Amino acid sequence: MPASTTWRNQRKICNLHIFASHTLDANQYLRRTKVEQLLADVRHSSRVGEAVEIRQAAFKTTLSFMSITIFSIDLSDSSQISEEFREIVQGILEELRKPNFGDYFPMANLDLQGNRRRMTIHLRKIMDLFDNVIDERVELRRMSDYETLRLHPPAPFLIPRKAEADIEVHNFVVPKGAQLFINAWVIGRDPNFWEEPDLFRPERFIRSEMDVKGKDFGLIPFGGGRRICPGLPLAMRILHSMLGTLIHSFDWELEDGVAPENLNMDEYFTLFYRKLNH
Repeated sequence: MPASTTWRNQRKICNLHIFASHTLDANQYLRRTKVEQLLADVRHSSRVGEAVEIRQAAFKTTLSFMSITIFSIDLSDSSQISEEFREIVQGILEELRKPNFGDYFPMANLDLQGNRRRMTIHLRKIMDLFDNVIDERVELRRMSDYETLRLHPPAPFLIPRKAEADIEVHNFVVPKGAQLFINAWVIGRDPNFWEEPDLFRPERFIRSEMDVKGKDFGLIPFGGGRRICPGLPLAMRILHSMLGTLIHSFDWELEDGVAPENLNMDEYFTLFYRKLNH
């Protein structure tokens, strides 16, 4: 969306009402409850000796955090809704990673591979899901009783930008209307910023003043400037609460005796980077 009045109003709603610090702090006890449920599930798996699928467990907990923050209800309480939501998101990500030849001929408005048609179906499904939630809330009101962020950024190309005017950057002209992608994945591995960039060494940040809040362009997993991700405050609370609790509460080891140095870290690209083997 262009930086218009509509965009500014929606951004203002996010900053003042959804992701404001006082709102997130008020929901802290709900997030703590969900982390405790996550711990209970992991303890059960530990007792019976079964592997924990972190991706699925983290998705369920994160869905709880996000839906409680945005809708004040827990979408993960109903396994059917949670699974439906996951399938819709997965469908959207699958379409986004596919090349669309129609993009090379924008004036012709082509949809040769049906990408746009399938994406429209996915978006209609997710909007129907949100509409049902909103309708339920409106009805209730009528009633009287009413890390890794450097090496593996969650969105490797951030959110697409559009040039509002011709601009020259290092003798390269970006024409007005061009769609821009910022490669945060490459920036996070740039040897000009990072010593031994391909090594995972969290201790490199202990005495570093660099952070992920958009001021240091060597590390921008959430973007920067006025287009920085509005959900950053919630993301940091989720990360610290979920990851810290899991690390503190259990002794972890890899399945089937796999050594850390032999762990397959290959990834595949959708809108987000994900491990090929999980």
